Amino acid sequence: ATLAFANPATWPPFLKWTVGVAILGLILAFPVPIRLHATAVLVPLVQQYYHSPVDATVDKVFVAFGQSVKIGEPLIQLRSPSLQEEHDRSVAGQRRNSQRLEELEDSLLRDIKLSASEREKLEAERNTIKSTQSAESNRIVRLQRQLDSLVIRANINGVVATWNVQESLRDR
Repeated sequence: ATLAFANPATWPPFLKWTVGVAILGLILAFPVPIRLHATAVLVPLVQQYYHSPVDATVDKVFVAFGQSVKIGEPLIQLRSPSLQEEHDRSVAGQRRNSQRLEELEDSLLRDIKLSASEREKLEAERNTIKSTQSAESNRIVRLQRQLDSLVIRANINGVVATWNVQESLRDR
């Protein structure tokens, strides 16, 4: 009777099943490390495209292909001569208006020899300058924000996935 178990083909189905589960259990109990070597192409899960907020050219590129970037990190510095010139003109105009306002107030306070019509004329000019100061300040703030937006920053953490970043963006 013991020779009957020597041939697995003669085993009852329950015994075959029990031995199979035991062998599988032993295999799973002692894992064998397996190394596979393969090439792969990694594709970003999320792509982020950046566009210039104003008409500008690329001045500096701060990143390279494969570089990790974090949120807020500068990627590109753009240059807009017309925007910079407009900002500089507005700041210079505001400075001139502030100086003129000081001169007018000084004249109105110190010059007692002014006629009523001269005083009225100086007060009208002072009021005009004062009324435009707030609008000019707001304009300068808006222009400064536009200049600040010329530094394109990463909106998400990630890796630069564009080849030849420097060459493809230079002077564009």
